[in-house]
Amino acid sequence: MDSLSVITVLKELLCKGKAVVVPGLGIFETRYHPAQIRSESGYLLPPSGRMVLSQEKQPDDGFLEQEIIERLGCSPEEAKERLGNFTAMVVGQLSRQEPVYLEGIGTISSDPQGNLSFTPAAGLSFLPDAFGLVPFRVGEAKPVNR
Repeated sequence: MDSLSVITVLKELLCKGKAVVVPGLGIFETRYHPAQIRSESGYLLPPSGRMVLSQEKQPDDGFLEQEIIERLGCSPEEAKERLGNFTAMVVGQLSRQEPVYLEGIGTISSDPQGNLSFTPAAGLSFLPDAFGLVPFRVGEAKPVNR
């Protein structure tokens, strides 16, 4: 239950384009990808935000813990415990080289050297400004007669 509620808060923050430090794990952040035209197919792909997990050591800014307190209505001690349990669960699974699926966010996996890889959930864009934009086929430009 604790892990599920932490994942829910984490997903809400990521969908708003926030960078989030998960103590003991790394930082989830959105990398902007501009719109692209695929000349071979003639499609215009809208801009998107792709989620990445960076293992760079980041100091715990307390942001995720504070959001857990506010969104779940729990005490600071309970928020710290929930976050600690979540991190322990993720790190434990990764240490056994078991992938960790975070519903609506993606999958974290680890190699034997402890390097993490993150695969975002399919079809998600973590760029709020591009919400609802879909790829479309671009036709040939034709001159406008006036």
